[in-house]
Amino acid sequence: MTTATRQGSPQFPTFAGSMQPSTREEMDAALQVLQEHKNTWVAVSTRSRTVLVEALIQDFAALAGRWVAACCEAKGISNTPFVGEEWATGPFVLLKQLRQLHQSLLDIEALGAPTIPGPVTTRADGQVVAQVFPLTSYDRLFFSGLTAEVWMEPGITADGLARTQALIYQDKQHMGKVALVLGAGNVSSIAPLDILYKLFVEDQVVVLKMNPVNAYLGPLIQEGFRALVGPGFLRVTYGGAAEGAYLCNAEDVEEIHRAASARSSSYRVRGAGATWRTRPNISLHRSPTMPASTAMQRGPLSNTPPGSAEERCQDRYTGYCENSRRATPIIQARRSGSACSSRPIPTPSRWAPTQEKNCPGR
Repeated sequence: MTTATRQGSPQFPTFAGSMQPSTREEMDAALQVLQEHKNTWVAVSTRSRTVLVEALIQDFAALAGRWVAACCEAKGISNTPFVGEEWATGPFVLLKQLRQLHQSLLDIEALGAPTIPGPVTTRADGQVVAQVFPLTSYDRLFFSGLTAEVWMEPGITADGLARTQALIYQDKQHMGKVALVLGAGNVSSIAPLDILYKLFVEDQVVVLKMNPVNAYLGPLIQEGFRALVGPGFLRVTYGGAAEGAYLCNAEDVEEIHRAASARSSSYRVRGAGATWRTRPNISLHRSPTMPASTAMQRGPLSNTPPGSAEERCQDRYTGYCENSRRATPIIQARRSGSACSSRPIPTPSRWAPTQEKNCPGR
């Protein structure tokens, strides 16, 4: 007997969820509000952002129980040991990230840049390396043996490192942008963490498009982020691949941030036909959200050869799809005793640029 195996991503329905898809009028209205407030967000001071994060911590802590209950009900795991996993991958992760963001903003206000928790060293070839994890004694206890480093681009010196940090907080001459976050996956903290990254790290207001698989979290996300929804810095929309495609091709969307299947990404960016719809000035990438995640880059800043042991090890942490033209530092995550520590992770110069098949927008 032979079994036929189909290749590729699973086939998902256009829309099937607890929330009705947003109409085009609703999506257009959301984008209009964000366009009107994108430069207002850039002008918000560091002190005011700190106050906003304090409000987010209070609001998300207050709804954490309902958040976990909603996840458990949707997945059918209420009254099972898996409830703990929903706490660990949902509100706990987000609240920890918010606390770290709060401390970074305090550091920026007082010192001009976030404090680097570990040593800053210089390799024999002159490349500067900063250890960014563990942050606290709790990190050392719960993540024993795990460290994360940021390997800076050539030309950065240890003395000048602080001048390369928190650039959006040093230079307020840039214009605001509207970013589309395509929220997918059944890990409930992913979309909120992506929202925080776009707003507080890249200075962009956000329209979040919930995926049918996690649309039930939309009202809770909107409630928890009400401090950002009210002033017009965040909007939440709903729908499947068709709604995602509409937003991807909207002229008011200036950057796209995704976490989605290959099929959905292709449909959203290319449309139902076979011809690419090119969008100038669109950066399509997935940013790291966990302190110890590994940034796996391709292109001129590549630090990982395709199919290597390092790539396989890094895939356990995160898949990172980055526009090769963006000059971001390289994050290295290592766990003692793992494949990653068996030999040095190569520097960018050792690997020729490669193409990422599932990274549209190159």
